[in-house]
Amino acid sequence: MRSLRWAILGMTLIPIGCWDSEQQPQNSSAADAGQEQSESDATIDNTIDNDEQASGTLRGSVKLFGKQEHSGILVQVDGSSLSTTTNNDGDFSLEGVPAATVSLSFSFPSYQPEHVEGVVITENQTLTLDPVVLRLGRKMRAGEGVVPFGYGRDDAYALYFSDFSPFLGSGSLWVQDLESSLEFDMGDGVSPATVFPSPDGKYLTVVHDVALGTGTGTLVGLRFGDDEVVEISQEAWGGAVGYVQNGAKLIYLANVDLMRGAGDLHLVDGSTWQDTVLGQNVVIDSVELTENESALWFASNPSSTDYTADLYHYAFGSQKAEKVDSKVALGVRYSVGDADSIVYLKNPGTECRGTLAHWAPNSPSKTLGSKVPCPEVHVSGDSKNVLFLSDYDDNSDEGVLQHWSPASANPTAVAQHVHASMELAPNGSVLVYRQPSPSPDPNVSAWDFQTSKNHSLGIVSFYLFSENSQRLVFLADTDETTELGELQTIEFATEKLASIATEASRWGLEIDPSGRWIAYQRNTKDFKGDLWLFDTSDDHNEMLLEKALPSIRWSEASPLMAYFTEPADDYSTAVGYVKSLKNGKTVSLGRIGYHVESPRFGLSGEWVVFSRNLDGNYSGDLWVWDAANDPWQGQVLGTEIAKNAFFPYMVMTAQGLLFGTDATQESMTLRYWSLSKRETVVLGANLFGEPVLSDDGNKLLFLTNFDNWLADLFYVKLADPTPIPLGKKVHYYSMWVDADWNYLACTTDGKGDLGTPTVIDLQTQEKTTLGKDTPFFGIFPCPDGHGFSYLHDWDLAHGNLSTTTFAEPSTAVPIDENATETVLPSNRRLMYVVQGDAERAGIYVAPLPSSP
Repeated sequence: MRSLRWAILGMTLIPIGCWDSEQQPQNSSAADAGQEQSESDATIDNTIDNDEQASGTLRGSVKLFGKQEHSGILVQVDGSSLSTTTNNDGDFSLEGVPAATVSLSFSFPSYQPEHVEGVVITENQTLTLDPVVLRLGRKMRAGEGVVPFGYGRDDAYALYFSDFSPFLGSGSLWVQDLESSLEFDMGDGVSPATVFPSPDGKYLTVVHDVALGTGTGTLVGLRFGDDEVVEISQEAWGGAVGYVQNGAKLIYLANVDLMRGAGDLHLVDGSTWQDTVLGQNVVIDSVELTENESALWFASNPSSTDYTADLYHYAFGSQKAEKVDSKVALGVRYSVGDADSIVYLKNPGTECRGTLAHWAPNSPSKTLGSKVPCPEVHVSGDSKNVLFLSDYDDNSDEGVLQHWSPASANPTAVAQHVHASMELAPNGSVLVYRQPSPSPDPNVSAWDFQTSKNHSLGIVSFYLFSENSQRLVFLADTDETTELGELQTIEFATEKLASIATEASRWGLEIDPSGRWIAYQRNTKDFKGDLWLFDTSDDHNEMLLEKALPSIRWSEASPLMAYFTEPADDYSTAVGYVKSLKNGKTVSLGRIGYHVESPRFGLSGEWVVFSRNLDGNYSGDLWVWDAANDPWQGQVLGTEIAKNAFFPYMVMTAQGLLFGTDATQESMTLRYWSLSKRETVVLGANLFGEPVLSDDGNKLLFLTNFDNWLADLFYVKLADPTPIPLGKKVHYYSMWVDADWNYLACTTDGKGDLGTPTVIDLQTQEKTTLGKDTPFFGIFPCPDGHGFSYLHDWDLAHGNLSTTTFAEPSTAVPIDENATETVLPSNRRLMYVVQGDAERAGIYVAPLPSSP
């Protein structure tokens, strides 16, 4: 069972912006009559509806924004067949235009058409129009305070705010169908946190006019493809709206009383918008879905005196919710068996001791046990079995441990006189419980859910699970004075119980990640003792070291372990040893750093890095010992790879180690040690910030020579760690690299916040510059990484906006010359805000180059 995950905002919020629902006409003024202009080479259709009507000549220029060639733009006199097209320079001349007031249309494939109205044509006169510019972007809404918000249903819809208040964090939300330009008003007073897109992308629900004190507002819904917004509720709580069954159904709470934490639970069918009240006075945190999302659990009518409520089950498709029981403890409910079968606790009282019951659909509730402590109900990891403590007595701290599964008719007693505070293994396969004994330590047993067997371990003072929960190591028959006992282990899969050692200590007791090796101490004094290693595969015991510290390091990637002795007074150093669990060899590294970064094992192979001569600034000598190349015996073993290494910055890679040296508060020198070449390479001095490592650990980007957020950028393939310079004065916040590390976009040659927009092919290091004066915040990659949009020629408030692909960056497409920093790309669209031109100010949408 899982808690209902209320829908959360899945769209991008941009700080400021504008939007327009209608295409605004562009006005032109007539030039003086008789102004001369070159004739158009375009073919002219001079067919006029009335050949005897007086006429004049119309000339002008139409350009495609950002393009060099402008031929083929259609110029049309509205309401007639009179038209022409432009020449390569964008010029046109149209004779025989009726002497009247006419409207003109200008169009070109993929570009937004423009219209000019009120053009007065005078008989036998030539009129020259003001230049007309066609752009890719279509204005959706004009005005200030408009914020682009996101996209819906495969980028077919655009969402944006108008009248957005940064102070209130809300505004009016609009949705526009980008194919038909049909707009939907989703309401005023909408916060980004109360906008809920469905997981399948088919629906959008919004809570608007949210009251600041209660969080309650009007819930509306839109099914993408429909032509209307549906009001669902006027009392919906904006903090609890969620989808189930991939968006087919909507769940929300209304009439919420925040003091009680409860409200009315509603279910809405997305196909019909039918709203059904499932329950009233429902506890907010009680709403849960079954794992297969076939049913819903909720609790209503919470008690004001104890933490209980009425429990309900609703199967999707049924007429109403079914009441399971009353006075059910909130939060004590577990799925057992199939998704709709549960065990729960009721009538818990003030001490949280109640009756455990089972319920399944189409069957009455069944009592399993009474006086059950709330924390002592334990369900196996596969949800097929339950162990619980019943008939619990607080004074003696004892109860009856019982086992039950849906396949059994009644619970079966496992043990009597069981203490509370039982412990479930990490994977839920074993439960450890305690019973009274004559000594201060309890009798401990372990119940194996997989075999339904109980293993009595004896009087135990301490136990430890392996990481995979298949092994338990425990200290039995411990002497109260010396705290020493018999160390034993049990492997649950084979039921093998083995004695490891007598007079063993709990200090230093550890199990390696595989669960095969057990390290422990004997003769412990002052937190040091004889360190032993037990191999569970053949029950072999080996003493490793006298007076060892109770600290073991295990390698996750190789059969190596490290251990220590002779610590310094401040425990900053100790004599360190590394043992191979594969061949049994041990190497003494001498006195090394004894801290979190020393020693550290490599991610592959059998090698370890460690420090020597560490100072108070966490810098010291960096050493490496590699089992494949370094000797196992000698005075000073290992290889020193750097002095004055800064140990807080060490990054293990697949085949080596990244680290810094000569660290100051501002910078350090970046170095790389290669495992295969066994050599250290200086990658760069005056490093700023942490380098960026690719997910595969084989590629690296880093910056040096930092000055006012500008630095030199380098790229390294760690297989051949030669730094490749990519650019100078790259802004720290301008860089973006695609997921496959094929391309990098950034600003180079920066001056202040501006730089040259540059695309770099990381495979060939080929650079393509795309203009000038791009702000560091002016690069906007598509979500799938196939391309990006960018600002250039920036003048503090707006600039040119272009878009391109990484595969062919030189074919950048100009979009606008007055774009602000409010830019929001999807994989197919680009929303942006225009300012600086009062007539054109607003929010626009343009197509993007196709995703590969």
